[in-house]
Amino acid sequence: MSNNNIRYFDNPYEYLKWEYSRQKNKKLDLKNLNIDILFSLIKNEYDDIEFYEKDKDLFKKLKEIAINLDIPITEQDSSGYFILKRHSENIIKIGDKNNIAIPNDIVLGTLPLNYLDAFTCVFPQGQRLIALSEGLLLFLYSMGRVVSSFFSKINDDINRYKSYVTFDFNSDSINKNLKMNKKGHEHFLETLIVYFAYENLSFSKIYYKEDANINLSAVLWDTAELFIVAHEYSHIILGHLPEEKDFIRRFLDDDSMLYQIVRNWSEEFSADSLAFQLTMANNQNTGYGLFGCYLGIEFLFACLDIIEKVYNIEFTETHPSAQMRIENLRRYFKNTLPETSQNILKGSRIIQEIITTLWDSNKDNFNYTINHIFKNINFKKD
Repeated sequence: MSNNNIRYFDNPYEYLKWEYSRQKNKKLDLKNLNIDILFSLIKNEYDDIEFYEKDKDLFKKLKEIAINLDIPITEQDSSGYFILKRHSENIIKIGDKNNIAIPNDIVLGTLPLNYLDAFTCVFPQGQRLIALSEGLLLFLYSMGRVVSSFFSKINDDINRYKSYVTFDFNSDSINKNLKMNKKGHEHFLETLIVYFAYENLSFSKIYYKEDANINLSAVLWDTAELFIVAHEYSHIILGHLPEEKDFIRRFLDDDSMLYQIVRNWSEEFSADSLAFQLTMANNQNTGYGLFGCYLGIEFLFACLDIIEKVYNIEFTETHPSAQMRIENLRRYFKNTLPETSQNILKGSRIIQEIITTLWDSNKDNFNYTINHIFKNINFKKD
């Protein structure tokens, strides 16, 4: 049902179907792809034939997983849904262990949108929806690879007999890499241009190169994804969803870029604090340790800060800025673990410093390229 360009839906499945049809999504889902044909078409994009074969084998395994996924609607992208469901299951497990009541009628879904956004809402039939934009997952993955490329591995001879890899967090070493690693700068610039101009990060060349620092990049994007999902669960756990009669679903406005619900800042801060607890509790079980857990949270808000810089947004009526939110979490961390947090906070600041340096070094090239692209687009339209 619709009224004055605002659409209302009785249940989350109806909304998800509408969103996929509205975007005229023509992307072939992983479970329907012929992997051999796909990889024969993109073979020339790979520089390393060994990595090409590894990537093809990985996609075949992912396809098997996708085929067996119980997705909410047939149009749902299975790869994004798998990520969302995996994080959701981990949060529910942590909730059960800590006697945190989580409703069992939550529907999950990813949307074919490029926005760095996620939201949760309630529908007239009482069902709750947690939804993530696919662009969010792609952006975090790409930026995780970019940021991790500026870290050097500690001498391999030292790590040879260890089951983990150690990275050098010394600021002098990282600053040297920021000056010398031109490829890292190129990938950062490409990620922003492809995201903002072409709205499809799957075009990025970074996907066709092996991730030499995957042990670190995976901690960054995996933890960032988990925190986002935990944040949305926190809104539900803390009772932030409005009653049906008071609910304004602004994200269903046909012309709106805002895929979010009208809330207040205090709810965002409290949802962040609970998401922090859930994320840290889960990731310690994965072996990341406290430092690794928190590193991904700093990474997330540094990424959001870049998006705000591009759009020249400081804050909105519904959300405080990324900088305000991470500063609030730093204070919360200090108050929760005053002795442990000091060194972790000091060491993890390097993530924001790397992304800020990358932006400051490349923003002029980015702005010039974006303006050039859109001028050409407008010229062709005229």
